[in-house]
Amino acid sequence: MLIFISGGVRSGKSSLGEKLAVSLAGENRKIYLAAARHYDEEITKRIKVHQQNRAGKDFLTIDKSQDIGEVAVTLEAADTVILDCLGTLLANELFDRPELSSVSDSGTSSEQQKSQPSSSDSEQIGEKILADLYLIYDKVANLIVVSNEVFTDGVQYAKSTEGYIQTLAKLHIKLVEVSDGAIECLYSRYQCHKGREQIEVLGDY
Repeated sequence: MLIFISGGVRSGKSSLGEKLAVSLAGENRKIYLAAARHYDEEITKRIKVHQQNRAGKDFLTIDKSQDIGEVAVTLEAADTVILDCLGTLLANELFDRPELSSVSDSGTSSEQQKSQPSSSDSEQIGEKILADLYLIYDKVANLIVVSNEVFTDGVQYAKSTEGYIQTLAKLHIKLVEVSDGAIECLYSRYQCHKGREQIEVLGDY
C-alpha cells in the first residue's frame, strides 16, 4: 500500500503518518526514513520532538538525507516504511550537492552559486527521487510518504526556489496518481482525497 500525506508545518502530518504506519505494520518492522539534517538549532529541536513522538513505537530509524534508494537493499518484503519528509529530501538533493552543474541567474558559475540548481538539475533530481521511491516501494509491503504544503503563499521567489516548488508539485501529482490513499492534513483535522475506505479501516484518526 502506498499512502501520500501532505500538510503545512506542524499540521500533524508526521503524527498521522506514524499512526498509519503502526496500523499497517502490525507485528512487522516499521522503518522511519528521516530526511532532516541538523542544520541549525530550530531543525535540531524539531528532530528531537519527532524522535520523542515516536519513542516506544518500535520504529527502526534510518537517517538518510540524500540518495534514499540506497536503503532498498536493507529492506524486507513485510516492512512498512515512512519517509519524512519529501520536501526536506528534495531540498537536500537540490541545494546541497556540489556536483550539480548549476549556473546562477546572472549566467555565471562560481563556488558560491553551487547551491543554486538549474532547471535541468531540478528536473533530473525530481526524476531520481521518484525512481528511488519506486525502488523502495517495490521492496516493501507499505510505503507512506509525508510531504510539505508550500504552494499557497502567493509569493514570487528566486528562480532556484521556484524550481524547487515546481519540482515538489510534480512529485506530489505523480505520487497521488499512483497512491492507494492521499491525505491532506489541515491542523485540527485531515481530508482524505483518495482511498478513504482503505484508510478508514486502519483506524479512527
